[in-house]
Amino acid sequence: MKDYGITFNQFFINDDQPTLIHTGPIGMYDKIEEKLKKVIPLEKLSYVASLHFESDEWGGMEFLKCPKASCFVAI
Repeated sequence: MKDYGITFNQFFINDDQPTLIHTGPIGMYDKIEEKLKKVIPLEKLSYVASLHFESDEWGGMEFLKCPKASCFVAI
């Protein structure tokens, strides 16, 4: 999306309950998965969170690869 001047940011909290905040759009999943796997195994991800519910925040997560993660969104 850099061609359009748009960026997407994800945040990862690595503590006793690892949390990913925002997944980015669906086309970013492979990159996000690759980066997360460098830090923790996906099955250890505890939470996936978003500040609101739109595809640019949630579209990039294949939840079945993170079977123990709970999801929540701020409203």
